[in-house]
Amino acid sequence: MDNEELISLLDTLVGKTIAKWEFVDKPRWRGDDISAGVGIHLHFTDDTEFTVYETQQAGYIDYEFVQD
Repeated sequence: MDNEELISLLDTLVGKTIAKWEFVDKPRWRGDDISAGVGIHLHFTDDTEFTVYETQQAGYIDYEFVQD
């Protein structure tokens, strides 16, 4: 996803109301070493979901966007 697509995606979140949020862990495998990526999962009142994970010490962000 390029920057324009990301900006468009994030713009769809403007004005939405968060119904609930939760911290989540996402397993990350590096060979035999298993570690967790820390993230946050947002649930909006219109059933849209947005999850963001920090997956590397360098601050790399991974995200997942679900909209009905």
